[in-house]
Amino acid sequence: AVLKAEARRVRFVALADWAAERGIAAVATAHHADDQAETLLMRLQRGSGIAGLSGIRAIRHEGDLAILRPVLGWTKAELTQIVRQSGIEPVDDPSNRDPRFDRARLRGRLADMPWLEPLALARSAAALAEAEAALQWSADRLWDERVLADGNRLILDPAGVPPELKRRL
Repeated sequence: AVLKAEARRVRFVALADWAAERGIAAVATAHHADDQAETLLMRLQRGSGIAGLSGIRAIRHEGDLAILRPVLGWTKAELTQIVRQSGIEPVDDPSNRDPRFDRARLRGRLADMPWLEPLALARSAAALAEAEAALQWSADRLWDERVLADGNRLILDPAGVPPELKRRL
């Protein structure tokens, strides 16, 4: 997990640097519903809260670069078919099947469970992302209402605030 996380971090830094050198403000990636389903299940297994269960965000910012994920509502099979019909051979990264990595092991198990539909799981992640945004919106407003600056300290009035919102405050 550490190796994959570091590789992901380095990839995003390299992508941001590449885009900055060319004056590019946004880059689209091909993260799809299968990726989203895998992310949701991996984070569920790890005990993530709503933010983690929101999965892959449709828009992510890496410094000044916006990373867009416009095909989260499409399955890998659908995208592969489109690419092949366009006369392009899809890239196959062998690390995606390497059982040393959590995601690859999960991907193998999901293939044995066709009843677990990636699009349905991706819709759940999208719903959780909306819930996360609503909770953050509420916390931002509560901050204005319930937090008082007193010199160099902050005083919170937590009366009646639900535990999740107290945690965020």
